[in-house]
Amino acid sequence: MSLGAELVRAWSNELNTNFIGRRVRRVEGADQWIALSFGGRTGDLFFSWDSESYGCCLADEAQWQALLSMAKSKPPLFSAVKAHLMGAELIAAQQIDEDRVLSLDFSKALGAGFARPRHLIFEPSGRYSNLILLDEEEKIIEVAKHIYPETNRYRSVFPGLGYTPPPPFEGLSLEAFLAQPEA
Repeated sequence: MSLGAELVRAWSNELNTNFIGRRVRRVEGADQWIALSFGGRTGDLFFSWDSESYGCCLADEAQWQALLSMAKSKPPLFSAVKAHLMGAELIAAQQIDEDRVLSLDFSKALGAGFARPRHLIFEPSGRYSNLILLDEEEKIIEVAKHIYPETNRYRSVFPGLGYTPPPPFEGLSLEAFLAQPEA
């Protein structure tokens, strides 16, 4: 299975239409997935970075509870997402660089009119799929799959580093493809 950039664009449009302004009420996760519950009738956001079944979708509590009952472990990312995004409001969803990277921007109220921004980056790309939690300076708080310099010359992805998106997409963008006259 391969996901294209057009699907990530559709996700960001859907999230901007139906989830902006809503607060995270619950976070669940295990093995290689995390679910963010916003309450209400729209369903919960479900992210999987499993190399064979990666993606983002809406899921209801019964669906992720079934997965939870079969879980072997909770990833460290789960605790970080729960600590940083519980009660946070989704303020934007965007596709990064017209590629297969989805950024969810949150704002968490601290009190006295102060808020702390957080970013959840989803990179659905097969065996390289990843979910990354960033702070207000776009430094990595926690990540599902750590990537070290020995394994990737282009970028490293682990806590404390600044976030670098995957290598730029090479090829026609969706806009360029649609703008071409038919041959």
